[in-house]
Amino acid sequence: MEGEKTKLFIATERQKVLEKEAETIRKQSIIKAESEAEVSKIVKEKEINEHESKKKIQIIESKHIVIIN
Repeated sequence: MEGEKTKLFIATERQKVLEKEAETIRKQSIIKAESEAEVSKIVKEKEINEHESKKKIQIIESKHIVIIN
């Protein structure tokens, strides 16, 4: 009888460990996805800022050309 209780306890604890491991994997996946999304957002903002800067430079250069002429 005691052996069966022990086996049941071990099986129950093993199931708990497996559930915790699965939860940890899910959390890691969420963290990774959030991190990748944040990096993507930063890269996109950088591209937009670079594009806007180039447009401003072109406007300044075109005004400079008009002044020279």
